[in-house]
Order: sequence, then C-alpha cells, then structure tokens
Amino acid sequence: MATAADDAILDTAVTDSDPVLSDLESTIMAKAFKSLPERWQAVLWHVDIEGLKPAAAAPLVGLTPNGVSSL
Repeated sequence: MATAADDAILDTAVTDSDPVLSDLESTIMAKAFKSLPERWQAVLWHVDIEGLKPAAAAPLVGLTPNGVSSL
C-alpha cells in the first residue's frame, strides 16, 4: 500500500484543466440555469454572480430580502 510522505499533499486541491470537461460543465450549468423560472434566474444572477446582498437584490426582483434568501 502506498502512503504519502507528507500529509500536506493530501489537503491540496486537484485541478483539472481538461477543456472538454470544462465545456461540458459549462453546458450543463447553462442548461440548468435556463431551466429555472425567470425570477429564480434573476435572484441567482444578482446574488451569486453580481455579489449583491439579499437586501440590495430584493427591490430588483420584486421580493423581500427574506424572499431572496429563501430562493
């Protein structure tokens, strides 16, 4: 059985720069995003992409800050 000489390498993130895999993941994410209702898309865009807080995104999507947080 092989063992790691240095436990620190076990905590290192493995990155894969395979362009085919990256394209596939992008396609899957885009399809998933487009399948959501329009309001959900707007909330995700403002909060996760633009980095707005729920209170700032709420008036843009016609919800309360708690409503944005729930979505």
